[in-house]
Amino acid sequence: MASQPFIQCLTIICGGKTMTDPNEDTSILNKNSAAHPHRRLPFFSVLLLILLSAAMLWAALARDIQAASPISLPVEFYGEYSRNQTDWQPLSKDADLNALKGDLYLRGHFSDDLSGIVVSCHLDHIYYSIAVNGENAAGYIPKRAFAEPVVCGSDWSSWKIDSLSANDTVEIHLSNPHTAGNPRAYAEFLGNLYRGNSLSFSKYMLHSSLSTVAEVRSGIDSEISAPFLYSGQLSRISGFLVLALSILLLGVAVSDSLQGNLLGRRLWYMTLWSISMSVPMILDTSDVTLWSSRLVFNSYGAQLCRMLAVFFLILCAAEFLHQRPKKAVYILAVIDGIADACILIAGIAFRYPLCESSMLWLILQGILLTILLACGIWDLCREKTRRKKYEIIFILIPVCSALAEIANAWAGWWSRGLAVDLVFLIIFMTALVWIIKDVPAQYRAAKHAAQMELELSQSRIAIMLSQIQPHFLYNTLSTIRALCRRDPRKAEEAILEFTEFLRGNMDSLTADTPISFEQELSHTKSYLALEEKRFSNKLNVIYNIGPASFRLPTLTLQPIVENAVRYGVTKRPDGGTVTIATHETETSYIITVKDDGIGFDANQPHKDGRSHIGIANVRQRLASMCNGTLSIASIPDVGTEVTIEIPKEKKVC
Repeated sequence: MASQPFIQCLTIICGGKTMTDPNEDTSILNKNSAAHPHRRLPFFSVLLLILLSAAMLWAALARDIQAASPISLPVEFYGEYSRNQTDWQPLSKDADLNALKGDLYLRGHFSDDLSGIVVSCHLDHIYYSIAVNGENAAGYIPKRAFAEPVVCGSDWSSWKIDSLSANDTVEIHLSNPHTAGNPRAYAEFLGNLYRGNSLSFSKYMLHSSLSTVAEVRSGIDSEISAPFLYSGQLSRISGFLVLALSILLLGVAVSDSLQGNLLGRRLWYMTLWSISMSVPMILDTSDVTLWSSRLVFNSYGAQLCRMLAVFFLILCAAEFLHQRPKKAVYILAVIDGIADACILIAGIAFRYPLCESSMLWLILQGILLTILLACGIWDLCREKTRRKKYEIIFILIPVCSALAEIANAWAGWWSRGLAVDLVFLIIFMTALVWIIKDVPAQYRAAKHAAQMELELSQSRIAIMLSQIQPHFLYNTLSTIRALCRRDPRKAEEAILEFTEFLRGNMDSLTADTPISFEQELSHTKSYLALEEKRFSNKLNVIYNIGPASFRLPTLTLQPIVENAVRYGVTKRPDGGTVTIATHETETSYIITVKDDGIGFDANQPHKDGRSHIGIANVRQRLASMCNGTLSIASIPDVGTEVTIEIPKEKKVC
């Protein structure tokens, strides 16, 4: 298969065996590796070369003395604030600057003389206006109820005032035109005022250090600017790294799908969740407009991917849960998908800005994720396997971080997305280690299971064909032909019984799960009715059916009964009796098929020229589908007894 080398490469990287030879003796490989250590030299040589290249680049940057445009310096604002322009309070670290509580008015002065100097400020879906000594000097606030992202988004803006000294009275008006948004937007505006244009500002972000920023900044801004300044770079780098690794995992998922989806949907959902999480980490950063000036793309791309990230997180959680909690979480995923679709349709049809519906979306996500958390805790309490408990805890951690981030959307405890991004990175790296370590082994196990399923399917076909051999068809049709002359009514009955027998064999091809004993017994009776008409008084059948409310693999009873008829009682000149009985014990259901035919020596190899495919397949399917057993006891010239035991604790049967 064309995609096979991709999985093999992943397996080799992960340290596992290749898929081409799952039975290969690894001891030989280990001996060869130990005997020829030089075979590992290419790998370590490449790794050393990469590390030396990275070290050289780092050293070159550290010694960089290239002349550059003037480095930006932070700008301080001191004064007081008010919500209604009447009740003024000192501007301090404890000031309530929540952007969701309405407009904010600031009054005070800048720390330095800014006459004729370009000043850059960060705007996260907010507007601003600046007045100096009572006269409008920069910025504007529109009168619209809300604004499209083309004029309102996460952006850096610059302004220059010809005459602005440290003694001038400055009034700043900040406004959030949306019903939702970043609660810390006003604080981030004040904490990120810098001298210089976007070019010098970007160089400042690249060259300055956290310690330098912390020393320069003071007052209300010192706790905001340094983390905010570097969160954009770190988030973007992390986002690109996660995106690259997620694309690699997407290739693994596609390759797995081409080979029959052996690893299941969990890998697909986790990969799509990772991609959806990586995009906001790239686009929703403080410095995104320094390298991507499309506000619509930045704003809508980040918000849409957040919506998809929650949707795929719910699907991931469903794959980690079991039984009823799993079904309940899948219902939550359907509800979330419908809600997201309604929001998107409203935005497309009525041109309603996506950010205006974010508050409603957050409330809905809070409800759905709370229900998801409850389902996960319920499943965690019911689960007894340690590994599955760890898997449930693993997927509930990002759910809890998402709920915390939703609460932060109102409270503004930390920068938007900080908690969920940090938790996601930890979860992603953990999942990546798990994938590298376990996926090759799981792939081999899944491939083996698929091969076993194929063999079982082929065995069902083989056993069906073994029971519809040409001589059986010929004998049955000859019997019906004879009955048409002697007894047309019995001929009609024989045709109906033959039809039921063929239908039962055809249905076995599509039966992937166990069927009821009553259904299997009915199929067996159709076969015996035909044989009774054919052999007349030479075949007697006794039914001693006790419990019948259990399940077993299809074509389990009929092949055994057919062997008893064809190679047992009908081999005697005067015929014999076949007895079918069921009973139960405290732990199992027991089926016995007994005949008083010619029997055979069970200790001697079969020399009758037959393949005995029927009994072999019955035993194999009993063991794999029901954990059941089949035993045969036979005495020459006395008869044969076949016993099937099906455990009760195996709920599948």
